[in-house]
Amino acid sequence: MKKISFLVLLFALFVSYAQNPSFANIKFWTGSGEKVAMMVVDFNDGTTNDSYAWGYRFDAENLTAFDMLEAIAQADPNFNYEGSGGFISDIEYLSHSGIGGSPNWWLTSTFENSAWEMNSGVSENLTDSLVFGYSYTEWGDESHPLEHPDSIIGAKKPFITNTEEVVYWVGSGSKKAYLVIDFNDDATDECYIWGYKFDADTLTFANMMNDISNDDSQLSISITGGFIGDIIYKTQSGLNGDPYYWSTFTLTNHLWEMNMGASDPLEANSIFGLSYTDWDESYNPINEPENAVPASLNTKIAKNNNTQILIFPNPTSDIIFIKDIEVGTQLSIYASNGTLVHRSVAHDENTQVNVSNFSNGTYILKMKNGISNHHQIFIKQ
Repeated sequence: MKKISFLVLLFALFVSYAQNPSFANIKFWTGSGEKVAMMVVDFNDGTTNDSYAWGYRFDAENLTAFDMLEAIAQADPNFNYEGSGGFISDIEYLSHSGIGGSPNWWLTSTFENSAWEMNSGVSENLTDSLVFGYSYTEWGDESHPLEHPDSIIGAKKPFITNTEEVVYWVGSGSKKAYLVIDFNDDATDECYIWGYKFDADTLTFANMMNDISNDDSQLSISITGGFIGDIIYKTQSGLNGDPYYWSTFTLTNHLWEMNMGASDPLEANSIFGLSYTDWDESYNPINEPENAVPASLNTKIAKNNNTQILIFPNPTSDIIFIKDIEVGTQLSIYASNGTLVHRSVAHDENTQVNVSNFSNGTYILKMKNGISNHHQIFIKQ
């Protein structure tokens, strides 16, 4: 029986690879063009997730792996590298780092024909569907690497927003915080950001949301026991369980991390995010907030004390009574899918609407007059 040399075994280990890198798993893309390439970085530091992939789009014919590396480093604030003369010494991402010579070095390789193969380094030309890898590894006999990229996950897409562009501010004080709401409804603008100023040390995210909602006549947020129910902004809405729920996050190092909800303490410079989204099989939210635009002051209408309007009973089976409403207020009722199902005008400060012929479900009552807007949710059962 022939003996297989250690070198052959080592080489076989290097070229074998059970998991094919998939472009479908990439969450963070940068660049533009018809062609695509993937950059994989494996820190081999023994943590649960230590190998990440980024996507790069391009059209030019003369680009190299270094061009892709530089573009990703510029677009992702959590990714940094050091190198010169085509040699990459250090790479850092989040809590991971690989420092050249301390103790290992960065190997570059290309995934071809279902295996990783060493290449000429960052000067490698970019081609469509190229998968270019970096692995922080020891070296064995005959200068063969001991590790190659494996167990790859998509690098997280950073949330980048310019807080200096926020125009809608609520409150007063020396501290600042921000509220981000993403309806994920495929509208031209689906994610918005508000600013909040405060001084107190005992506030929660719920305090910020309630204050902003009370000030912005076009924003309505229901919160019960720290749990986010329904949110309505202008014509957009995310209703509790119909069909999704609101996931809550706190932004740390440009990445969203799930938190305990609206009851979390409010701290200076914190960014609280909400996303109306479904969940995957591991109970992780599918969509995180992204591409926020400043909530606008242009359409703001003061609420002139309409916060005391009372709607009862709720839930109801036939009649809703509206108390303390201004005469002449326009009443519009929308089903949860946005369909207008009723429109009338209040002829008395205490008025009523017959909803007995409505299908059972959740409805939005919008009350509008010349100087105020007010939204409330009710349930027909």
